[in-house]
This record gives sequence, C-alpha cells and structure tokens, in this order.
Amino acid sequence: MSLDYLYEHLLEWDLSKLKHEHPRSARSEDALDKYKSSFEYVRIMEPLNLLECYASIRQVFAEFRDQEKARRFGGFRFKVQATKEGDDNELFTEICMGATQQELEEYELFSSTLVVITVPGSGKAKCLGKISKIVWNKKTREMDVWIRTRRADLREGSLWECCYLTNMATAERELLALLSIGDFALKNDILFGQCYSFPKGPDSEIRRLQDKYIGKLNRSQAQAVYGSLNTRGGFSLIQGPPGTGKTSTIVSIIRELLESGSRPLMFCAPSNAAVDELTKRLKKHFLDEKLDYKILRIGRPESVHTEVAHLTLGGMITFFYDNVLKDAPGMELKTARKWHSTEHLPPYMFFNVEGKHKFGDNHSFYNTAEIQFANKLVSAVLKCVGAGEKLDIGIVSPYKQQVEKLRHHFEQRYDTEKETMTLEIQTVDSLQGREKDIIIMSCVRAHPTAHSVGFLADVRRMNVAITRAKASLWIIGNADTLVSNEKWQSLLRNANERNVYCEASDFHTREGVYMDNLGISLEALSLE
Repeated sequence: MSLDYLYEHLLEWDLSKLKHEHPRSARSEDALDKYKSSFEYVRIMEPLNLLECYASIRQVFAEFRDQEKARRFGGFRFKVQATKEGDDNELFTEICMGATQQELEEYELFSSTLVVITVPGSGKAKCLGKISKIVWNKKTREMDVWIRTRRADLREGSLWECCYLTNMATAERELLALLSIGDFALKNDILFGQCYSFPKGPDSEIRRLQDKYIGKLNRSQAQAVYGSLNTRGGFSLIQGPPGTGKTSTIVSIIRELLESGSRPLMFCAPSNAAVDELTKRLKKHFLDEKLDYKILRIGRPESVHTEVAHLTLGGMITFFYDNVLKDAPGMELKTARKWHSTEHLPPYMFFNVEGKHKFGDNHSFYNTAEIQFANKLVSAVLKCVGAGEKLDIGIVSPYKQQVEKLRHHFEQRYDTEKETMTLEIQTVDSLQGREKDIIIMSCVRAHPTAHSVGFLADVRRMNVAITRAKASLWIIGNADTLVSNEKWQSLLRNANERNVYCEASDFHTREGVYMDNLGISLEALSLE
C-alpha cells in the first residue's frame, strides 16, 4: 500500500510558514462509537490521523526554526551525487548522498527519517526531504542515501546540509494499519465497538494469584491479570494513573502466558525507555523466582539502556568469545616486536586518560587529552624503530570530529609517509577488514556525569576496533565513563586482571626517557 499521497503534499511544505495541512484533513469530523463498514471507518479516521500527524511535525519544525540553534549545531554536509525521478515522475525527485554508517548514526539519518535540507553555513531551510532508501555502495565503500523531495533544483554536484527533523516510521505504521483495517482478524471488534465484560474471576482464583505473587499484586491487579488471560475478545485495556502498578501487572501477565505454553511471546511499548523498564523488571523477576526464560531485547545498541544491553542480539555474543578463541602455535614469536620489552608498550594495554570530551562541529565529539596521549604513544614507539624498519600504524575513533582533530594534529607534526612510519587515521568503520602493526583506539567519551558511552556501546563496532592490530593494541579512554557500559566494564576488569591497565600519569612518570620534545601545551596543539 502506497503512502505517496501523504508525502506528495507533505514535501511541498513552504518552510517559511508554519501552517500546513493535508487536504484530506479538511473534511475531518467527529469519531463514531460504531462504524457500518471498513470504508466508513477509514473515511472518518484517516483525516483525524493526518491532523495528528501534521500537528506533530509542525511542533518539531517550530523548534527547528530556531535559526541560532540550526547554525550552532548544523547538519550533515553533503554533495548531491546523483538525481533521479521517482516511480511516479510527476511526484518526486530523488537525490543521492554518500555517508558512512557511523555518520548516519551520528546524525540520526535512517530509513523513514524526515529531514530538513538547509543551505550550508546559514542554516536556512530549503525544503523537506524523506529518506526513502539506504544501500551499500561497494565502489565507494559508503552508504548511498536516497532522499525523496518535491524539488527539481537540487542539482547534481550542489552542496547542502541534511538535518534530522523526525522519524516517520511510527506515523507510517499507524496510517498503514488504519488503511488496512479490512484485513484485520479483529476488524469487527473495532468497527462495531464490541466490548466484552471483563471477567473478574472467582475469589479462589484471585487469591491464588495474590498468593503466587505475594506482595506484588493487590486485588484489582490480580483481577486485571485474570481478566486479561480469560477475556473473550482480542483486547484487554488496563487503565491506571502513574504509580498504580501497571508494570507489575504486565510482568505477571507475561509470566502466566509463558507458563501456559504461549511462547515465543513479544511485548512492545511506545518508547525505548518503556521497553527497557519492562525488560529490567522481567529480568529481575525471572532471577528472583529462578525461572529459566530467555529475554531478547530488540533494538539498536545505542538506543538500549546499559542495564539490558547484554540482552540484545549483539550483547549475547559472549565477550572475547568466552576465551574459546586461541592463538595458533608460534603467534607470540611471530608478532613479537622490539617495543614490547618496554614496560608500557606491550602487545595490549588500556591507558586511562583523565580529560573531558567536548562537543565540536558537525554534531560530533572530540577529546584533546586523548589526542595528546596518542601523540606520546606514537613518539615513544618510533624511538624503538631500528634502521630499515617501517611501522604501519592506525589510529581509530568512533567519532568523526576526533578523527579530523587527530589528522590535523599529526599532519602538522609528522610526515605520515616517512621512512619509519605509515600512519593512517580513520573511523572504526573505515578500517573494517584491514589490519595494522599497531592500533591506537581513542574512545573520546569522558565526562563525570556521563550515563552512557554513545556509539561505543555497539559491541560490533567494538569488536572491529579491537581486532585490527597485528602486533599491538593500545586503547585510550576514560575508565570512569566507560565502566557505565557492561561490555566496557568487562574489558576494563579483564585488563586489570591481566595487569595491562595503566594510568596515563604513570606512563608520563616512568617513561620519562620518551618525554623529550613532548612538552606540548594545549595552546600549541591548536585544538581548541
């Protein structure tokens, strides 16, 4: 079912004005208690749905129109790589831009995202666009992002910025569900407003549930559990103000359904926070009651609370392969290097750097303290290089702004293609499938009040970063911040147990022999 009629009008929005309504919403009328047919239901409910959809978009666009905010944070700057007319060339023009997966995540650009295309620098809104397709381009090794527009003047080669406005996925699902009501098994319940009496159950059953969930269900909650499990209809609506125990009731319903053999079972909620809270409650309940039910939290790692991140598909990959993966015979000798005999330049080390990340251009973070320390590591290891030797060094970070700052710093101070060293500085994603003699990973995220680690929570990206080194992997990060994530907490604990955890200040003190010419002030770094 096509929603072209929605975007045909929505993408024509004159962004100099806030007022914009879909033509179909002009004939809206009050909802009915009962409907004669699916046609009547759609005729009345569709305009109301469009009214709500447009009101939501107007609200987020009103916030976006703060030009000072738009100029301060900016959007993803891109060049139009190609244009094409849509399936119905009377309606849309699609433009293509290239971006890495990391950039898409940084700027929250996903399929079904509604974006504002702006003039670079000024932040002036040009038009709306909707991301229609994202595909991998083998040639450029980036993602081709196709944006549907109603403008024909976004020419190939022109420069623009793309700013997140809102994600249309929920609005699209609601509208498609509404339009598809004729196919629903519970169609008649919806159309005719059939409301079955909610079975309250015999007192013996209510008491049984209260005894089973002692201290967790009062009488009305136990009745809600019983009624949900025994209702004649397909719906159970449990209403209650905040703090009345709805989540505890849902946990009990889920357990009862599982014990009755109804599995697998899916639960969902309108927000990630709500899903995470229910997941935490279920996890605790299953542990307390020693129940062997498995929970899988579906969602992008960066959207999932750290307490339940291990329940995602990625999180269920046992950290470090549960120590099953072993070196082949002779690998220790094959990968041995001169600098490994130096106390703080072993094959693997985590360096704890005190510092704070900062919010830079392009909606990305950077950390000057980690750039300084990366410089010290490179300088120290270069002193160990013998005549005729050449190191292949890679410095990686999950943040584009940090990569740009690192490149600027090292280009000013080193010939990155000189006889003793080849130095490449890239995002983690860009180094996938490749290896270097030495990998220095800059984690960036460091703040005393930080409650998450951002992109570092992605266990797949973490796996790529720590498996690129042939001889040495040195991770630079802030332990106090990283410990908030379960996977990084495991890595830090593992590093401490293996005696490969080092305070950056200790490296400065004990490796004073390497500190010649390293007295670099923040001002000289030109990083602010």
